[in-house]
Amino acid sequence: MMRPTFSVRSLLLGTAFSAIVIVVAQFFAATGTLALPVIAFASFLALLPILMARKHSLARLLLPYIVFVQACFALLFLSLGPACSAMIHFDINERTSPKLTQAFRFVYHPVGDAYCFAPEPIRQVGMGYLAFWFPRRAPLKDAGFRIQWPTASGWQVVQTQPVTANGSCGPTARDHETS
Repeated sequence: MMRPTFSVRSLLLGTAFSAIVIVVAQFFAATGTLALPVIAFASFLALLPILMARKHSLARLLLPYIVFVQACFALLFLSLGPACSAMIHFDINERTSPKLTQAFRFVYHPVGDAYCFAPEPIRQVGMGYLAFWFPRRAPLKDAGFRIQWPTASGWQVVQTQPVTANGSCGPTARDHETS
């Protein structure tokens, strides 16, 4: 009868990794803007030494996971364009489907921030990629700090807060004066 063996190191690493994943998943809208680029960059930096030392047992163990993380980040960032296009095509907004809009903003708010706050050459490529997915009837508006497009009910935005009638996210001092 074979008995399973566990190493303390693998249990500690697995527990720490699971805790980080759970915290980022729980607070994704708040931590994702910072966590996504940090994790992507850290996994990219870890990939280089692992590729150089492929014969080491730890490198062989970690390589598939790091490549998987990189592929997930690439798919997440590339899926923003088709997701926005689907939101436009099916006319999904706060009035027609508030839960779906909330889920869209929860997932894509950090990705939209990464597009908006990237260095200028990367930002131009990202915005060009997003503009490719947008139909002519709902052009992409690059507000500098958020991605938005016009809908029948106002502006749809890739942010956690809905856009008010004046185009801002959330209430402003002027909104409180008029109400």
